[in-house]
Amino acid sequence: MDRGWLLLWTDDDENQKNNNSSVVRSALRGAHYHVLRNAGFAVIVAAGHSINKQSHDDDDKWRNIGVMSAAAIVGAVLTQPLDTLKSRAQSSMEQSQIKEIRFKSSMSGLVPRCTQCVIAITIAATIFEHYDKLE
Repeated sequence: MDRGWLLLWTDDDENQKNNNSSVVRSALRGAHYHVLRNAGFAVIVAAGHSINKQSHDDDDKWRNIGVMSAAAIVGAVLTQPLDTLKSRAQSSMEQSQIKEIRFKSSMSGLVPRCTQCVIAITIAATIFEHYDKLE
């Protein structure tokens, strides 16, 4: 049914509002997993950056990017189970199914996540290297 420009209050509109609120609730269900995943990833990448800066005095751009990329891969691998739990919590799974996590299933999506993390960290490391030299 095409309503054109005329807005009508119907049961369909009420159902859409209920669907929108359930989408928000389901997205917030995995918020604590999301925070833990991001905090863990940030700590691992920051530790890699700190170790790199302490162990080398020179500023080799490619080594810094390589170390940061390696730290991103380690961070992605170690926090992947939390990402899987987050995704399961946001889906329509029951709470008991969310807790039943096996190692192999917890690593699903690891390759795309590692790829995304390496690309993001490479961009960030390049930008930070540029601004670090400006100071």
